[in-house]
Parts: sequence; C-alpha cells; structure tokens
Amino acid sequence: MRTAGWFADRLEPVADPPPVTARTYLLDVGLAGVVLALSVLPLLGVGDSGCDCQDRPAWAYLAVGAQAVPLVWRRRWPFTCGVVVLVATVVYGIANLPDPVVPFGGLVGLYSVAAYARPVLSYASLAAGIVAVPIAVSLSTTSSDALDYINPLFELVTAWSLGYASAARRRQASALAERTRQLERAVAAEGAALAAEERAQIAREMHDVVAHAITLMVVQAEAGPVALETGGGQAAFDAIGRIGRHALGELRRVLAALRPAEGSSQRAPQPDIADLAGLVDDAVAAGAPAQLEVHGDLAGLPRPVTLAAYRIVQESLTNAIRYAPGQPTRVLIQARDADLDIAIDTDGEVVANGSMPGAGRGLAGMQERASALGGSFMAGPRAGGWQVRVRIPLAPASPASNPAATRPKTP
Repeated sequence: MRTAGWFADRLEPVADPPPVTARTYLLDVGLAGVVLALSVLPLLGVGDSGCDCQDRPAWAYLAVGAQAVPLVWRRRWPFTCGVVVLVATVVYGIANLPDPVVPFGGLVGLYSVAAYARPVLSYASLAAGIVAVPIAVSLSTTSSDALDYINPLFELVTAWSLGYASAARRRQASALAERTRQLERAVAAEGAALAAEERAQIAREMHDVVAHAITLMVVQAEAGPVALETGGGQAAFDAIGRIGRHALGELRRVLAALRPAEGSSQRAPQPDIADLAGLVDDAVAAGAPAQLEVHGDLAGLPRPVTLAAYRIVQESLTNAIRYAPGQPTRVLIQARDADLDIAIDTDGEVVANGSMPGAGRGLAGMQERASALGGSFMAGPRAGGWQVRVRIPLAPASPASNPAATRPKTP
C-alpha cells in the first residue's frame, strides 16, 4: 500500500477532500464486503449467470477481489481505487466467466470517483467508461444486441450522475459554511468596531464633562482666598457648588446610556447649543473673559450636530481657562444652509512647540467629533493666540468620503 499511496498522492490531490473518520472507514469496509459477496456469488454457482463456462480459474477470484477490496480506500484515493476497480470489472466482463446481475464493484468505483475526486478526473473516468463498455461488450460475446450496450451504459451514467450530485451538494454545503464563517467574522469585526467607537464616544463625553468642571472648580478654589478677603467668598463657593452639580448631572446622563434597564424616563437630555450661554457664563465666573456670538437660526439643527458643537466649545473654553487664564476668548457660531461653522479665538501666549500645552487629548476629541459627522477640524496657533475652526455639515456625509474628516488640519 506504500507504493499505491505514493502513486495516489501524486495523481489525485483533492481540493476539498471529505474527512475520513473511523465511522466512514468502517462503512466502506462493510460496503466492500457486500460488493465482494455479491460479485463472488456467480463464481460459486449461485443463481443463473447465463454463462456456459465450466472452469473457475483462480485469477477469476482475484479479479472479483480487485473489484471490491480497493473500495475500502475509495474516499481517500477515489481516482486510483476507481481505476483499479473499473479495470478489474472490464477484464472480468471480457473473460468467459459467470457475470453478476450488475457490475457492483465498477458502479460503486465510478460513483466514488464522481463523488470524491477532482472534477477533471471525474469527467475523464466517465469518458473512459463510455468508451470501455461497448468494447467490453463486443469482446465478451458475438451475439450481442442493442440492450447489451444500452443497459451497462445506462447503469454507468446513473452511477456517475449520483456521485456527481453528491459532490455538488457537498461543495454547496462547504460554500455555504464558508460564507457563514465569513459573515460571522464580518459581524464580529463590525461589533468590535462599534464597541470601540462607543467606548471612544463615552471617553470623549467623560473627558469633556470632567475636565471642564474640574478646571472651573480649581480656578474658583484657587481664587477663594482672594475672594474671602474681598468679601466674595460666598459667591465663589456657590459657583463651585453649581459647577459640581452640573457636572454630576452630565455624568449621570452619560452613565444612564450604559444602563438601558433604567428606562428613558430617568435620562435627561444631553446639552446642546442652547446651553452655550450658561457655559460661557461659567467661564466668565471663573475669570476667563469669554464672549459668545451667534448668527443664523439654531432651532431645528440635528441633535448630534448641536451636541458636538457644545462639546467643542466646552473643551475650547476649558483649554483657554487652563492654559491662558485671564485672556479673552471669542466664540462665534454661524448656522448656514448646509453647515454649522464654529470659530473660537483665544488671545495670549498659549502656544508651546506649535500646540497648546497639555491639550492633546482634548484636541483629538474635538477632531473625532467633527470627523464622526463628516466635518472638518483645524486647531493651531495664530498671531497673538490660539484658534479653533470647525465646520459640520447639517446633512453629515460618510467620514470615508470626506478626506478632511480623517485627519486634523494645521494652519
């Protein structure tokens, strides 16, 4: 079998061979035994074989065995086994020996080639069988009629068709299984991407809320001793309390989004452009002279746009309070027909090495908010200060189709 295995491995590499398990191996052993028993019965004189032969040479039993025993390996080496079985069947049929009712070994061998071998080998086996059958019938008898040719050809084509249909069903099942695996991988990748985007969005919200509130509270607390001496201590403490309560409210809104079971009734709306005036007032109270100017009708703007605008202005004011304390900041909001423009300018020497000190995470968050809505973002130094420019379309395009949304701009 080592020689046969060497020959088969080089002759018939199957693209997608079916798995050979202990169960299928035992089934093939049983099938080979049944074929052997049915094929050897005429040699033993059982039944009417239609043969007037008297001798049963030893090689006849070997030919019968060659039609059955190779079927044990019909799944592993289908073409090799099929060739051996078909040759043995033709040799036995040509000889003057008692024939079985049908050539069981040859039909099972041809079925196996069609079911398990490569398509090119399957077609070649069918063609060889169609050529060999008439030759074998002609050599085996001198008084053959049309049925002697038609019946074996019909049996041969039927066996091959059944095997080919089995291979087609198996290929279809394999293709469907592979498509299912691809869809599962695509769904898993999409779910991971959505989860990553959701985590990034939550991180942006938490950063903006906490950083802004803590910055204002720290500024108020640092000014507390001076306020106490001038009689304004209570106002400073009130401002700290108001800022803290507002921050806690926003944190509850962010955390409520992570707890769907709590119900929408416990979720307050997220801030938007309408709350910018209060945001600027808090900055002024913290000692940052900020001004807000609005042009155009802000009513009816898409909710994601208004939230992004609020967070961008909030982060910009936080950076101004932290890195340019006491310097003027001007916030200009312009609502156009197709987009919303945001321009924020902070005076003072706030630039270090080409960027606002410590503002990397905040700038990245602003850029991500604009990109998510298909908008553009630019932040960088200007003459005498720092500037932020954002444009958000009111009908957001896909970020993939907007090159400006995939990278931050620099002046």
